[in-house]
Amino acid sequence: MKDPVKVSGDIYKVLFENKQIRILDFKLKKGKKDEMHSHPSLVFCTVKGGKMKMRLPGGKEGVASFKDGEVGFQDPIKMHSMENIGKTDIHSILIELK
Repeated sequence: MKDPVKVSGDIYKVLFENKQIRILDFKLKKGKKDEMHSHPSLVFCTVKGGKMKMRLPGGKEGVASFKDGEVGFQDPIKMHSMENIGKTDIHSILIELK
């Protein structure tokens, strides 16, 4: 498992961490992408939404859009990278479950 904070520390910042959770501040500027990484199960809270392309090992890709204020749960995410393909910077708070 590659830690997003270690491989893309300019995009992911740790806001809080204890034995149960880790809270990350995720800021992805338009046109930018992060490095391949993974996440455990998490809750996301979208501060400023946008459109992102997810890339998986082997070349598989998908596109997702997130709205301002959107909240959701995500099962563990294996290796992937994200690219902001929208017209605005994206900002989310990620609450990873340990």
